[in-house]
Amino acid sequence: MTTFTFTIDDITLSNNKLLRMHWKNRCDLRDDWFKLVKLATQYLDIPQAKKFERRKVEVNSYRLSLLDQDNLAGGMKILWDAMVKAKYLWDDNEEFLETGKPGQGRVGKRKDQRTEIRLTIFEEG
Repeated sequence: MTTFTFTIDDITLSNNKLLRMHWKNRCDLRDDWFKLVKLATQYLDIPQAKKFERRKVEVNSYRLSLLDQDNLAGGMKILWDAMVKAKYLWDDNEEFLETGKPGQGRVGKRKDQRTEIRLTIFEEG
């Protein structure tokens, strides 16, 4: 088992905000998050996900205002899509992506908001 940890200096939006967002803005947000993931992992040697490979991702979000669990979890879709596009996940289907409930903590200043990600790759066999 190999684990990679990285931090993105931004937070995902709530599921409510994503659902109410215009599709073009949501596409732009997906592109932004892909760039954030690539930037945060540029010095890590994360191997591309193999076909049908299952991986585990644990996320902690540190934000000014805490969200209810459904809004927090639904907002992670942008992160999953970015990690698939970066080829760190084969797919964001539960068959290939193991996640628990995302954690969250409160910070006192906007500049301290961040998303901490831990990606675990299981050994074959």
